[in-house]
Amino acid sequence: MNAILRPKTIAVCVSLKDESEMEELKHLANSNLFENADIHLVHVFKKNLYFNELTPYNFPDESNFETIESTVQEILANFSKNIIPQSSLSKVTCHCLLNTDPKQRLVTFLTDIKADLVISSIRQNHGIEGVFTSSFTEYLCKFAPCDVYVVKHRLGLAKNLTL
Repeated sequence: MNAILRPKTIAVCVSLKDESEMEELKHLANSNLFENADIHLVHVFKKNLYFNELTPYNFPDESNFETIESTVQEILANFSKNIIPQSSLSKVTCHCLLNTDPKQRLVTFLTDIKADLVISSIRQNHGIEGVFTSSFTEYLCKFAPCDVYVVKHRLGLAKNLTL
């Protein structure tokens, strides 16, 4: 059977910026997509480099990231109960990644886990924000080493997903 019909390794990108994006992903719970698959819930946290009086400063630094990582993994574990069927919860792994380039880090992560499918939500930016921002999901569609399933924000397109 084709990997897209029954993916063995699925990554679900979870944005923690907008709770409504997480809500949209909950529609996946009604599908049989996760049956017999290894599931990776992943959030990539952007590492920022600042200069303070000509001294470089990373945020988050290593000590802060440990706290962030454990908090994000807890949030993802709780969220998994909303989108993953009870029978597949034992195959869920939660990841919090840190990188200055979150898009590229996720592509590398997908390659590392040999993902067959990545699921990401997309929302339309309006006004000036839409002109100057580059979509995370658009980047995945171009560079992911696997198939990409896009859940369009506010439309609930995942409601009827059956494979």
